[in-house]
Amino acid sequence: MAAGPSRNADLRAQYQSDVAFCKSSATTESRATCMKEAGAAYEEAKRNRLVSGSHDYQQDSTNRCKSLPAGQQQDCMMQMSGQNTVTRGSVESGGILRETTITVPAGS
Repeated sequence: MAAGPSRNADLRAQYQSDVAFCKSSATTESRATCMKEAGAAYEEAKRNRLVSGSHDYQQDSTNRCKSLPAGQQQDCMMQMSGQNTVTRGSVESGGILRETTITVPAGS
C-alpha cells in the first residue's frame, strides 16, 4: 500500500527530527547506532510496519485475558477496557489504584 504525499512528508519530518536528535549530544547511544536506528525506523514506517504503543497494549491485554480460564476471560476483558472501573491516585503520589466492579449473578 503506497503512502500519500502528506504521510510521506510526515515520515520524512520525523526522520529528520530523529537525525537531529542523533546529532545532538542528548542520546546515550553512539551517533552511528542512533543514525542506523533512525534510518531503520524510517524504512519500517514507510512500509507501514511500525505500530503505535496503544495497539500493542490492547493486543497484550487481550492475550493476558485469553490465558485465563474460560469463565474469567470476559471479566478480565472488562477490567482491561476500563469498563466499570474507578481510578484513584497517581504515579507522583506513589501509585495508581484501579477498582473494577463486576456484578455476579446470584447463585454463581
